[in-house]
Order: sequence, then structure tokens, then C-alpha cells
Amino acid sequence: MANYSIALILIISSIAITGCGGGGDGSSDVTELEGSWSNDCSPFSMGTFNGSAQWTDNYSGLNYHATYQFYSSLDCSGSAQFQNEMFGTIVLGDALVVGSGVDAHEIDLFVDSTSTTGQIPTGVTYLGFSPGESLYDIYHLDGDDLYFGDFNTGFGNTPATRPTDINFSQPFRRQ
Repeated sequence: MANYSIALILIISSIAITGCGGGGDGSSDVTELEGSWSNDCSPFSMGTFNGSAQWTDNYSGLNYHATYQFYSSLDCSGSAQFQNEMFGTIVLGDALVVGSGVDAHEIDLFVDSTSTTGQIPTGVTYLGFSPGESLYDIYHLDGDDLYFGDFNTGFGNTPATRPTDINFSQPFRRQ
């Protein structure tokens, strides 16, 4: 369960980072999270795979492209053994103060398409969301560090189960 939680936190954090703007296809809406964000290399184990993973999110207006790379090394060195990419849109909701007392924003993530490349090891069954799925999360921006919701406080598969606090253990840093 811990690996699913870490994977989910990183996936959500990498795809939930823009706000709403003028309309249209969202490509001309500039948000506070415009650009590229990455997390630190993290240990990742699932099935027969023991290695590491790193997530990079790119935002252009209300569109996102999230890339999750999985390495057989423990320090994300060498070439990625496999990777998953997700494309979609984000809608920024209400501002709120969460349980830990920090300001946050609601975000809704809509997955339009995905792509997986490389050799996926036996037993790796969860690489992110599928086209048509939605995620309801929160985020907190602190300078060049971006944090997402703590899934111990809500899973986010519906607006009613959106997390109620921030996970400060997995920051994404502006690149």
C-alpha cells in the first residue's frame, strides 16, 4: 500500500499544478505554475521492480504533460527502464486553509491520454491514471517548492474525498 501511496502522491503532484483562466483550449492561460517541475529521485518498488523513480511535470496554461521515469538504479542514474506519460487539463478551484494551517488551492485533474514506453517488469500494475479518469486534489506553493495533498486525509477520487491537508514529504521544485 505504501508504494501505491508514494506513486499516487507523485503522480498527482506532477499533474495537478495549474489554475483556470480565460477559456478556449487553455494553452494561452498563464498560471503561477507555468513551466517545468520535478521531484527528487525516490526509491520505488512494485512487483519484481526495485529501483527509483523521478517525476517531471510541464505546464502550459491549463494543459499538462507529466512524465514518470523508472530506473533500475537506486539513484535515477543511467537510462530509464520504462516511463509513463500523461496528458490532460487542470482546473483550479477554491482557495482554502488546510489542517496544517497553510494556504492551498483545490485542483481538479482530467486525464486525456497516456503513453507507456520501455520494458515494464512483472508485477508493476499501477503507473498512473487512465484516459477519462479524474482526480480531485489540493496543492500548496511555497516559493519554488510545490506540494500536493496528503492521501492519508482523503483519496481524491471524488470532490467529496479530496485531501484535507498537504503532504510536505514530496516537494516538486521549479526547474
